[in-house]
Amino acid sequence: MDNEAYDSNNDESCSNEKHSKLSTTSPSSSSTSLPSLISSSTTTSNQKINNNRKIVEEPKPYLINVQRDLLYTKQIYSLHHQQSEQCIQPTNECNCNLNNFKNLETDDDESNGKNGLKKKKRSMIGKFFSQKYETFRSTYDTPSSVIYTLFPITKWIRYYNVRDDLLSDIITGFTILALHIPQGLAYGRLAGARPINGLYVSLFPVIMYAIFGGSRHISIGTFAVISIVCNSVVENFAAPTPDHDVPITISPLLNGTNNNNGTVSDLPSAIEVLTSLAMLVGVIQFIVGTIRLGVLAILLSDPIVSSFCVGAACHVFTSQVFAILSVENIPISHEHLIPFPIVVNWSRILSQFAKINWYTFALSLGTMAVLAFTKNFLEPWLMKRFKLKTIAIPIDIIMIIILTFLSYLFNWNDTLSVPTIPKLHSGFKNMPLVPRIDLWPRLVTSAAMISFISYAGTFSLEKIYARKHGYEVYPNQELLAMGIANFFASFFQCYPCSGSLARTAVQDKVGGRTQLATIISSILIFIFISFLSHLLETLPKFSLSCIIMVALVPTFKRSTDLIRFWKMSKLDGVLWVVTVTFVIFAGVDSGLLFGVIVGLLLTLFRLAMPSFNMKHHIAGTECYATIGGGNDSNPHTNGCLIFEFHGPLIFLNVERFKSCFTDQILTIIRRQMEMIGDRQQNQLPMPRKDSNAAKMISVINCEKQSNGTKPIDQTIIHSIIFDMSYVSYCDGKAGEALFELDFELKKMNEKYQNLMPIQFYLASMNVSAIDTLVASGFFDKFPNALKRCFITVHDAVMYATNPMEAHNDRRNGSLIHHLN
Repeated sequence: MDNEAYDSNNDESCSNEKHSKLSTTSPSSSSTSLPSLISSSTTTSNQKINNNRKIVEEPKPYLINVQRDLLYTKQIYSLHHQQSEQCIQPTNECNCNLNNFKNLETDDDESNGKNGLKKKKRSMIGKFFSQKYETFRSTYDTPSSVIYTLFPITKWIRYYNVRDDLLSDIITGFTILALHIPQGLAYGRLAGARPINGLYVSLFPVIMYAIFGGSRHISIGTFAVISIVCNSVVENFAAPTPDHDVPITISPLLNGTNNNNGTVSDLPSAIEVLTSLAMLVGVIQFIVGTIRLGVLAILLSDPIVSSFCVGAACHVFTSQVFAILSVENIPISHEHLIPFPIVVNWSRILSQFAKINWYTFALSLGTMAVLAFTKNFLEPWLMKRFKLKTIAIPIDIIMIIILTFLSYLFNWNDTLSVPTIPKLHSGFKNMPLVPRIDLWPRLVTSAAMISFISYAGTFSLEKIYARKHGYEVYPNQELLAMGIANFFASFFQCYPCSGSLARTAVQDKVGGRTQLATIISSILIFIFISFLSHLLETLPKFSLSCIIMVALVPTFKRSTDLIRFWKMSKLDGVLWVVTVTFVIFAGVDSGLLFGVIVGLLLTLFRLAMPSFNMKHHIAGTECYATIGGGNDSNPHTNGCLIFEFHGPLIFLNVERFKSCFTDQILTIIRRQMEMIGDRQQNQLPMPRKDSNAAKMISVINCEKQSNGTKPIDQTIIHSIIFDMSYVSYCDGKAGEALFELDFELKKMNEKYQNLMPIQFYLASMNVSAIDTLVASGFFDKFPNALKRCFITVHDAVMYATNPMEAHNDRRNGSLIHHLN
């Protein structure tokens, strides 16, 4: 209702101003003066108007209700300030020609023209960098804004409430520590590195993000999807596995890796590949954030992200089966003939079925049962029993402590042949170390993919919790923060980091208020690595795999997203199925690339094949009903047929637009004219009620008048109105298509000797469409363009049904009255 009132006030004020400027005085008029004619603010409302003041008559009521239907009142064309001033100048001349319509240019162009200056057109690259410079200048306008923007920690730390928030952050820090340690150890092995490297990822990037990141609730660190992608990169390099690596030191000259014997290895180690990958990911994220291109993450749509996570979870699950069954990941003969990597892994598992350690398998099942029971049943029961808002039992770290103690007490490694994790050295040896830059050329593709995967997943989480807690996060700043975190962490034997859904949810549930909770957890992890990590030497490998598998359950539940996407759009459902299939069988990196390509192709398909609709006016109202929509109990068109095209009108879909218009509109008009001609001559019967023609039109009641001619029946289609409110953008091909359709209607009118001439109108064009059509020269070819273009569909309908009355009333929506 507010929009309708706003439109009403605008229409009345515009109309009053135009009449006050264009009309002549009328001494006999009894109407009141318009507000625009009041000369000064000192006059009161009850003061009489002088006789020499211009007084105009109130415009007579018109068929168009000023409070137009909200559906069809999209917007009044926003003419620029100088054109608006020209429109209300006191003149009695109507310079309503196409030259006025062509002069709809920007204020800058007009001012330059008045000063005799010719504006130089900048290239697209110049405009792009100019916009980025203006954004940068508006963002960093003062020194304090530079500090607050580049270091978001300074925003919340100034208003930090120690009394209310400190205890919650401390409790959250200890709770997140209980998740960081088991997940860091598990995902470190999953990434192809040592378990201790996962703990490094839970420490160094977290500190940097707390300083530069804008989210107060995200938990940065290890993530299963990123770890499995990193593992695929390590496998492509054929680097030695960390369990059998020789201790390495990275050369300052970045020209190789030296082992203890001083010989240079031909292949880089896993940690060399991962640290180089982390540095390159940080560089890419920092550059993209610096040039403000965070919007590129839109390439990863929701169906792609959801299906990618499910497909990657399948690879993660497969990789953990080896530890659960305690079998070696040994290549088999003729595996090069197997096309899919996941099929290769399962073939290796099945080939060693006879070597399964059933003790390890039984312990794994018991561990997973305890983890699943605690998270899915015990925690909800305790919340319901004691009426708690939230509870997070650190069952992961509890199981690690229990299994480590039992393995040490009963010596599982010797008695039951249960493998344990590699030795965890305490402290931070050989740090910092410079990653190998010579590996970058082979890592560019994988680094770019990881950059956008980690950013898209992290930023989506940040937006959810920022909206929940009432603050804002900015995409480019988050890219900068993640880039700095990855770049800095690469010097400390870390692989790329990302936000974790599980840890972030726990951090929010426990009551974490700021990033101080993650800083506290990082301090505790530092203490653990320095003094306590050697206590986990007897930790069984299967325990980490069990933690990963149970953590994958929420990811596998995302398979139900397919139903939701299919209901919203069949194309989104197809994209989900195609992407998850490619990710599972073609691999994580290649599958995501294929998914993005298919997503872009489907987007082009949407642009090339938009939907269309036809509506008719319901007599006596300002409502419009869809033809063939099931509610056509009274399908009278009032003589006007409205055609809608739901999408931009560009070269990709202009042929579909013309074919839809021709098949639906021109076919009906042709049948109507043939029917009218036949009834004039032969009095043929009317068409069946269930035919398309009967639904589109109502047949004329043939009654000859005294002069032998037929009256123009309002139920016969005599006007076609193209509703362009759904056309968000158009190009030069759109003007050509509209002209061709108008020309087809003219040819049809001439063919049937103007038996029932059909008029073609345009309505609800936005400013962008007008500018494009003007630049393409469409209005030079479109006869009487200003009289055939209307602000709203209802204006066009009223003009088409009552052309003479509408033409005399200056309150109608034709552009001819808004341009003079």
